Amino acid sequence: MALLSADVALVSLGMSCQGAIQLQVHRALVADIVGSAAVIKRTPFDWLICPPATAATMIAGDRYYPEHVADLECCPEAPPRWPDVGDCYFWHEPKNLASCPGSFSAKFAHTSQTLRGVREFTRRIFFVANTQDNLADEVQAVAAIPYVFTDDAIDRLAAAVSQRFDAALYVVSTPTRHELTTSANLDRLLLMDITPGIRGSDSDWAAVFRAMLRRSAT
Repeated sequence: MALLSADVALVSLGMSCQGAIQLQVHRALVADIVGSAAVIKRTPFDWLICPPATAATMIAGDRYYPEHVADLECCPEAPPRWPDVGDCYFWHEPKNLASCPGSFSAKFAHTSQTLRGVREFTRRIFFVANTQDNLADEVQAVAAIPYVFTDDAIDRLAAAVSQRFDAALYVVSTPTRHELTTSANLDRLLLMDITPGIRGSDSDWAAVFRAMLRRSAT
């Protein structure tokens, strides 16, 4: 999900749905802070559960979906997985994706272009979050995706975002869901507690967006 105003792009890179949901919740807040109307645009990461290291691979290669649906691993027990890039699950796609390859490719081609277009904005702000409560249980029951942020994974994602978009990366996490130790990663870290439900805490996210926008303006 990307929230786009006149010169500011605020972009969620997952790793699940909560960041995208909260961009929609706080569209008016962001518009008020930046001083211009903000619109919501879909990006490829809206339909994924995807850890930072995998997102880094996708951004570095500028590839956000497989060229052929046959490149996906599809089985009845789990959402389609794209093994070429790692632990990338198309969480909200039908398990019988092979029956509708055209609509899948068209959707992701369109949203990929939206993401690439972020480079045209003056202020480009990216963030990744692992604060969605069900990442530790419900998601793990389907796919053992690494959800604790590490220095190596965040370093890779920050480097990919910097190289591809010349943009800053912020990391939204909880005290128990990160193992970040370097000064660079601790500086980009914004903490909140786990709130039950996929949406999370509106007030915590409002504070996070204010912090991102304030820090990116200096």
